[in-house]
Amino acid sequence: MVFVDLIGIDKTASLLLALGGSQIQVGRHRVYKNSSVVKEIGEEAALEIGEYFCGGVFKVPLGKKFLSRYLSAKGMKQQEIARTLHIDVATVARHQKPFQAGKAGGPSSQKRREYGR
Repeated sequence: MVFVDLIGIDKTASLLLALGGSQIQVGRHRVYKNSSVVKEIGEEAALEIGEYFCGGVFKVPLGKKFLSRYLSAKGMKQQEIARTLHIDVATVARHQKPFQAGKAGGPSSQKRREYGR
Protein backbone atom coordinates (compact mmCIF):
# COMPACT_ATOMS: atom_id res chain seq x y z
CA MET A 1 0.00 0.00 0.00
CA VAL A 2 1.43 3.33 -1.10
CA PHE A 3 0.36 5.11 2.08
CA VAL A 4 2.47 2.81 4.26
CA ASP A 5 5.57 3.67 2.24
CA LEU A 6 4.80 7.39 2.45
CA ILE A 7 3.65 7.93 6.02
CA GLY A 8 4.19 4.69 7.91
CA ILE A 9 1.90 1.92 9.05
CA ASP A 10 0.42 3.59 12.14
CA LYS A 11 -0.51 6.84 10.38
CA THR A 12 -1.90 4.86 7.45
CA ALA A 13 -4.15 2.90 9.81
CA SER A 14 -5.29 6.15 11.47
CA LEU A 15 -6.05 7.70 8.09
CA LEU A 16 -8.02 4.69 6.86
CA LEU A 17 -9.98 4.31 10.10
CA ALA A 18 -10.93 7.99 10.18
CA LEU A 19 -11.33 8.88 6.51
CA GLY A 20 -11.49 5.64 4.52
CA GLY A 21 -14.10 5.80 1.78
CA SER A 22 -14.24 9.59 1.70
CA GLN A 23 -12.71 12.13 -0.61
CA ILE A 24 -9.92 14.32 0.69
CA GLN A 25 -8.14 17.31 -0.75
CA VAL A 26 -4.42 17.67 -0.20
CA GLY A 27 -2.19 20.37 -1.60
CA ARG A 28 1.11 19.60 -3.24
CA HIS A 29 3.13 22.23 -1.40
CA ARG A 30 0.86 23.29 1.44
CA VAL A 31 -2.03 21.95 3.47
CA TYR A 32 -4.75 23.57 5.53
CA LYS A 33 -4.09 23.15 9.23
CA ASN A 34 -7.82 22.74 9.90
CA SER A 35 -8.29 19.94 7.37
CA SER A 36 -9.41 16.53 8.59
CA VAL A 37 -6.31 14.96 7.04
CA VAL A 38 -3.93 17.20 8.97
CA LYS A 39 -5.89 16.69 12.19
CA GLU A 40 -5.66 12.92 11.75
CA ILE A 41 -2.08 12.34 10.56
CA GLY A 42 -0.28 15.67 10.93
CA GLU A 43 0.94 18.33 8.55
CA GLU A 44 4.16 16.59 7.49
CA ALA A 45 2.43 13.33 6.56
CA ALA A 46 -0.32 15.21 4.70
CA LEU A 47 2.35 17.03 2.69
CA GLU A 48 4.02 13.71 1.85
CA ILE A 49 0.74 12.43 0.43
CA GLY A 50 0.10 15.68 -1.44
CA GLU A 51 3.56 15.66 -2.97
CA TYR A 52 3.32 12.02 -4.05
CA PHE A 53 -0.11 12.45 -5.66
CA CYS A 54 0.73 15.94 -7.03
CA GLY A 55 -2.03 17.48 -4.92
CA GLY A 56 -5.72 17.45 -5.64
CA VAL A 57 -8.79 15.56 -4.56
CA PHE A 58 -8.81 11.80 -4.24
CA LYS A 59 -10.63 9.00 -2.45
CA VAL A 60 -9.06 7.33 0.56
CA PRO A 61 -9.45 3.55 0.22
CA LEU A 62 -11.40 1.60 2.84
CA GLY A 63 -8.51 -0.80 3.37
CA LYS A 64 -10.56 -3.33 5.35
CA LYS A 65 -8.12 -6.21 4.78
CA PHE A 66 -5.14 -4.06 5.73
CA LEU A 67 -6.93 -2.74 8.82
CA SER A 68 -8.08 -6.20 9.83
CA ARG A 69 -4.52 -7.48 9.78
CA TYR A 70 -3.16 -4.33 11.42
CA LEU A 71 -5.63 -4.42 14.30
CA SER A 72 -5.05 -8.13 14.80
CA ALA A 73 -1.30 -7.52 15.02
CA LYS A 74 -2.03 -4.86 17.65
CA GLY A 75 -3.76 -7.54 19.76
CA MET A 76 -7.40 -6.81 19.01
CA LYS A 77 -9.72 -9.83 19.01
CA GLN A 78 -11.62 -10.85 15.88
CA GLN A 79 -15.00 -9.84 17.35
CA GLU A 80 -13.69 -6.35 18.17
CA ILE A 81 -12.17 -5.98 14.70
CA ALA A 82 -15.45 -7.01 13.08
CA ARG A 83 -17.38 -4.42 15.09
CA THR A 84 -14.80 -1.69 14.48
CA LEU A 85 -14.69 -2.26 10.71
CA HIS A 86 -18.40 -3.13 10.33
CA ILE A 87 -17.65 -6.47 8.70
CA ASP A 88 -18.53 -10.08 9.49
CA VAL A 89 -16.27 -11.97 11.89
CA ALA A 90 -15.82 -14.65 9.20
CA THR A 91 -14.42 -11.96 6.91
CA VAL A 92 -11.95 -10.97 9.62
CA ALA A 93 -10.85 -14.59 9.96
CA ARG A 94 -10.43 -14.86 6.20
CA HIS A 95 -8.35 -11.68 6.11
CA GLN A 96 -6.00 -13.11 8.69
CA LYS A 97 -5.24 -16.28 6.75
CA PRO A 98 -1.89 -16.09 4.99
CA PHE A 99 -1.98 -15.90 1.22
CA GLN A 100 -1.71 -19.37 -0.25
CA ALA A 101 0.14 -19.21 -3.56
CA GLY A 102 -0.86 -21.66 -6.23
CA LYS A 103 -4.39 -22.27 -4.95
CA ALA A 104 -6.88 -21.42 -7.64
CA GLY A 105 -10.42 -20.36 -6.93
CA GLY A 106 -12.04 -19.25 -3.73
CA PRO A 107 -15.26 -20.16 -1.95
CA SER A 108 -17.42 -19.04 -4.87
CA SER A 109 -15.50 -21.29 -7.28
CA GLN A 110 -15.93 -24.21 -4.91
CA LYS A 111 -19.70 -23.65 -4.69
CA ARG A 112 -20.00 -23.57 -8.48
CA ARG A 113 -18.18 -26.92 -8.70
CA GLU A 114 -20.42 -28.46 -6.03
CA TYR A 115 -23.58 -27.37 -7.79
CA GLY A 116 -22.32 -28.15 -11.28
CA ARG A 117 -22.33 -24.58 -12.53
